[in-house]
Amino acid sequence: MPIGLFLAALAAALTCATAALAAPPSALDLTKAPAIQDVSIAPDGKHLVALASPDGQVVDIVVWRTDALGAQPVRIRAAHMRFVGVGFLKSDRLFVAAVQPANIQSNPTNLFKTYVTDLEGKSFDPLLPVSSIGSDLTTSWNQIVDSDVVSTLPMDPRHVLVEDRRLGSEGDVYRVDAYTMSAERVMKGSDKYFGYQVDLKGALRAREYADFNNGKMFIAQQLRDPDSGQWVELFRSYAKDRS
Repeated sequence: MPIGLFLAALAAALTCATAALAAPPSALDLTKAPAIQDVSIAPDGKHLVALASPDGQVVDIVVWRTDALGAQPVRIRAAHMRFVGVGFLKSDRLFVAAVQPANIQSNPTNLFKTYVTDLEGKSFDPLLPVSSIGSDLTTSWNQIVDSDVVSTLPMDPRHVLVEDRRLGSEGDVYRVDAYTMSAERVMKGSDKYFGYQVDLKGALRAREYADFNNGKMFIAQQLRDPDSGQWVELFRSYAKDRS
């Protein structure tokens, strides 16, 4: 091939490649779900879980057995919500985050909710039992808020610690059975305290709270005395001292 013709062909190919690379992504491309995300392994090492999307639109929970990774995995798909997060609460219990449509006081909206399910997705249960006691406003607000996992209690084969965020019981901490979903309150709290931490036995040992001292805002750390059970302030960090 003459050198001139070769260079012309090469230039044309480079021009086409540059044009293809420079093409901006579409809005659909930018909103596509990853092929796989949120991968984690069960505490007993027997299963893997992840969110996976076959087409960038539908998002499934996918569960593999680690002793048969080549086998067909369990695929859990939802019809009325979109999975956005997944992990293990216990070796055979999943903690799932999802966005789902709802109607709050005749206003359509989308809610971020969390659920507990098994490795086959047979049922999806909230962290704390649903309660409709109270005014219509309280009930509507409690549909929006969600509970938080304080600790998965790795040394406990059945239970987790959960902090309530609902009106009327906000800040209460419960010991929840991840299999029966029964809940026992272990501490009466308030919306003032947050950042709870536990020891290896699952006992609450530390927490934080925010307050003001002569108009100066601070965040304080408290430790729970193992003998008296009283909360003792460890130190304070003032907002004015933070750079």
